[in-house]
Amino acid sequence: MKRVLTVFLVLFNFFNSSFFSQSKKEIDSINQIDYIYISNHLLECKKTFVDLLEKSKKIQYLKGQADAYYNLALCDALLGDYKSSIQFDLLSLKLYEKLKNHKKIARIYADIGYRIRYIDYKQGCFYFHKAIEHGKKYKVPSIEMAPIYNNYGETIKEEKLDSAIYYFETALKLAQKESDSIGIPFSLNKLAESYAKKRMFETAFNYLKKSDVYRFKNADSSGIADNYAYRADIFYEIPVIDSAIKYYLLSYELSKRWKYNALERFCSKRLANLFRKKKNYEKALFYFEINKTLEDSVLNGNVKNEMAHLEIRYDTEKTKRELAEQESKLATKQKYLVLTLTLLILIIIISYFAIRFQRLKRKRKINEILWSQELENAKKEKHFMDEKMRIARELHDNIGSHLTFIISSLDNLNYTQNEENKTKKLNDLTSFGRQTMKDLRDTIWAMNHEDGNMEVLLTRLAELRSILPPHLQIQVHSNVHKELPLKGIQLLNIYRIIQEFIQNTIKYAMADLIHIEFLKTSNGFVISIIDNGRGFDLKEIRFGNGLLNMKRRCEEMNGKFIINSSEKGTEIECNIPV
Repeated sequence: MKRVLTVFLVLFNFFNSSFFSQSKKEIDSINQIDYIYISNHLLECKKTFVDLLEKSKKIQYLKGQADAYYNLALCDALLGDYKSSIQFDLLSLKLYEKLKNHKKIARIYADIGYRIRYIDYKQGCFYFHKAIEHGKKYKVPSIEMAPIYNNYGETIKEEKLDSAIYYFETALKLAQKESDSIGIPFSLNKLAESYAKKRMFETAFNYLKKSDVYRFKNADSSGIADNYAYRADIFYEIPVIDSAIKYYLLSYELSKRWKYNALERFCSKRLANLFRKKKNYEKALFYFEINKTLEDSVLNGNVKNEMAHLEIRYDTEKTKRELAEQESKLATKQKYLVLTLTLLILIIIISYFAIRFQRLKRKRKINEILWSQELENAKKEKHFMDEKMRIARELHDNIGSHLTFIISSLDNLNYTQNEENKTKKLNDLTSFGRQTMKDLRDTIWAMNHEDGNMEVLLTRLAELRSILPPHLQIQVHSNVHKELPLKGIQLLNIYRIIQEFIQNTIKYAMADLIHIEFLKTSNGFVISIIDNGRGFDLKEIRFGNGLLNMKRRCEEMNGKFIINSSEKGTEIECNIPV
């Protein structure tokens, strides 16, 4: 009988150990759910981590408890409940200190500092300093330190903007060192926001474009929504109200779809304010009511969270009592029943996790499909809006300014008494109007050549040569293949650069020869334009609209613009990748 009992005890310990080992692996696996998934499924993930916390407590698994508290703090922070988030942070911090997990300790110090800043700014900075010192002391990896520097910059940017930019740049370097596809766009966004506050809007937009590449590549719905909101913030600062509204709407719809509550509240509040400024009170009231509903839901959510915390404490104590009672009962039963019971529990738990795993797998597949669709729609919308902005800018730059000149000139004719002068000015305006019509046709020509090529461009340049003054000789040479495909916007920009150069030459250079050359390169081609005019001193002259427009158009095609000038003439180059 003793031998049978001994065998049963050995088997019981073996299966019990295997069970706990398997449970720990399941807990660690779920606790490793990435930030993007959590941010897009906040309520679902919060419930999952509450359940995971209870399971970790039952088997006295400290790492599982610490990670669950850490994830619950993140969920509450994204939901806007900072008080609850800080409480979870402190609970996880105690456990990580026991486990001597220094990278998590540094991260939690920073998280507490970031979340407590809304309540006590000085205390928030204090925790950030602790995080940075702890990270340096224990040589915490770069990928863990990058978000700490980011969040510290975010905390101090209102008081010390230049210092904040330094920490954002430090975080960006660390993230790039580790190829962190989440940390890099986060730092880029913070730099964009900071330079917008300094009213350096071009620099801000450049950082945001770099961030867009990572957001769309990662199919990060919350990140894409964030980028739309950052872009709207910059337009809000400029201010360009219509553009700000457009991107706040895109961000609002995306955050609403994925239940990104904090961003949804922010966008609805900004939209209500902007529509009020435009005196569109109907829409202003609509978004004001949405914002109020969202704010009320956050308050109700905080009450529910407090109740959930009380329930968790109650359930924990209840579970402890039940476990103690079960252990007492098991001690009085025969040992051979222990093995049967253990095997039964093991089968149930394996079945439960197998079913749960399949459900999570199905949900992830569905979400991947939805992400792909959302990403494709967002790309199409962005492409459509970019094309609209390009067309609007082209019409404004070339046609709008011409029409404004014609209108003002016609108004001035009312004050001209001399009939001969009137007739001359009317003839000049007629010629100018024809030129305006020609520019409009040039724009329409480029937009209608989505599938153009180098041959189309050379044909158009031949037409341009036919209307130039007879004293000005134009030579065109190309070793680029005539079938090289060019988009409509590329056709228009190249044509405008050449047209702008010729106009500047006629006005200022006193030249009689312009040489235009297209030279093939390994990744595209170079446009080289040279005149034999009198040139100018690049150090003394300020760039006018003509030179700036040529540079902008070249850079819009991702090209590199170079200009040189001397007494022998002026030369520009635009190196265009294809």
